[in-house]
Amino acid sequence: MKAACLRNLTALLACAALAGGCLVVPIEPFTEAPYPDEVLAKLSRRADRGEVRRALGAPLATRAGDTYWFYASEVPVAGIIGGTTSTVLTRMEWVAIEFDDSGRVSFLGHSHDADACLANGICNHSSTLLRRAPAQAAITAPDILDAEAKAFVPRDECAVYFHWVPAGIKRMSGSVVLAVDGKEYGASDYRSYLFLTHAPGLMHVKTLEVAADIECRAGEKVYVKGMNTWAEPWGSALSRVGTAEGEAEIRGRRLALPH
Repeated sequence: MKAACLRNLTALLACAALAGGCLVVPIEPFTEAPYPDEVLAKLSRRADRGEVRRALGAPLATRAGDTYWFYASEVPVAGIIGGTTSTVLTRMEWVAIEFDDSGRVSFLGHSHDADACLANGICNHSSTLLRRAPAQAAITAPDILDAEAKAFVPRDECAVYFHWVPAGIKRMSGSVVLAVDGKEYGASDYRSYLFLTHAPGLMHVKTLEVAADIECRAGEKVYVKGMNTWAEPWGSALSRVGTAEGEAEIRGRRLALPH
């Protein structure tokens, strides 16, 4: 369940519990839209990065270098007044922008759902993390990149697929950040995977505060699993898994964009 929905549901339940009832005051109709349709329509017509920055400000998160920019904003929906307390219900909306090789907008998507997928397959799997902890937000790639990663045939390098298996309730598990050879590579969650190519030799990977050196051979696909457990003693693990297990996991997931 989305974090914003949980907060709003908690507020509504508290309101219902008040003996004297409460007053719900709509706020959104009187609030300026963070991403007006006319502004987004103008930007979608091949705007460059400078025009996007002037219209929307600096992006909260970028992915794949500087190819994808993301914006997110919490919007107040209604105020609840009951007894001596009050609260504001909010929702989050977000914008994804893809730039082509010439530095101009090739795709712009906008959603009023914090956990939604856009028309080209970009999904925000991290709800409010995109706004509060952008580096940890798991954001998926367009459909075409997901298909290319799954069909990739390595030749002079190895192809690496990383997936994470969380403990407990998957929907409440958040995401993890994978580092490769000492550099943060990207974030993924239980619904996504990360893909990269690597030169032959040892590859140093780290996530969940554990690390492993994994052999990479030219022409092979390497499947790496990170997992944690609530069993005693609580801990986490990171290791290479067999092709059958790895392929099965990746098949049911979507590609996450790298940092």
